[in-house]
Amino acid sequence: MYIVTDAGAAELANKLTDCAEVTIEAVPEHVPPEECWSDIRDVQMVREEWNKGNDWAWCGVTIRARWKGFEGLDHLGCCSYQSEAEFVATSGYYDDMLATALYELACRIQEARRDIETLMGE
Repeated sequence: MYIVTDAGAAELANKLTDCAEVTIEAVPEHVPPEECWSDIRDVQMVREEWNKGNDWAWCGVTIRARWKGFEGLDHLGCCSYQSEAEFVATSGYYDDMLATALYELACRIQEARRDIETLMGE
């Protein structure tokens, strides 16, 4: 995770909430479910859903916030949900991940601003 500790980053992240493009994506998970769950019934259920084409059955989740070429993201691995909607509504992770992605976006924008000011001799 890329974080610059800056008091203004949280304020900028709040402003970006309304204008940043936010995407959520289920990405392939490379850790097998057997390494996360000890109950074989849970593992079988996950594998059955995944084999039916449900990408959310076993995945990593990446949330990206983009604005004018800048990007912030957060990622969570070893997830199992019925759908994106279920992840957003019931996981308990979505709001925190979105806040982290927006904060990271704000930090990247602020760092670019500082780099430009340095370049310009300001």
